[in-house]
Amino acid sequence: MTAITMPEGFRVDAEGNLIHENNISKSQKIEDALATRLCKRAKRVQNAMSTFKEVVFAAHQKAIDEVLAANGAKKGGQKGNTRWISFDGTFKVEIQVRDRLEFGPELHAAQVLLGEYLSEVSTDANSDLRTLINAAFSVGEDQSCNVSDVLRLMRYQIKHPNWIAAMEAIKAAIRVTGSSTYARFYEKNQRGEWDAISLDLAKL
Repeated sequence: MTAITMPEGFRVDAEGNLIHENNISKSQKIEDALATRLCKRAKRVQNAMSTFKEVVFAAHQKAIDEVLAANGAKKGGQKGNTRWISFDGTFKVEIQVRDRLEFGPELHAAQVLLGEYLSEVSTDANSDLRTLINAAFSVGEDQSCNVSDVLRLMRYQIKHPNWIAAMEAIKAAIRVTGSSTYARFYEKNQRGEWDAISLDLAKL
């Protein structure tokens, strides 16, 4: 494929048109310079964070293996949450593994059973619970229910047969589709509390 040579003094706009430099306003040039410079720098930071993430999890796994070996235990086994704290108690690293959950078709049965439960109980006495149930089964943009909202219903110990059957249907509907691993970093402040070492720009 032949490379296109840019004519001297021209630039390409967002619609693919060739625009001469003289026809680009000073404000547009300032905007272009800022957006380009900061986004390129952001990409470098992103690459550095991606590398740092790899370093963190590799160091974590190496330390796990070393601790197992030091205590005569075999490598392997199920991965779980781990906490590492510096000897002087100043720093803490937490590695958390969380399952990604989705619901199978049994969830529809749970929704029907809860609807039947609500139709049998007093509306006034259970208005808050009714709101929770409706919120749990409302679908978002991806046409799925919020997992946390649905699982929150299982905290209620209600003895009604339809409620019990609905909770069993929710349990049967749970599908583990994978897992995500998170690393969090903390430093102890002068009050003895853990302050997060945030890597989120919005929290810096």
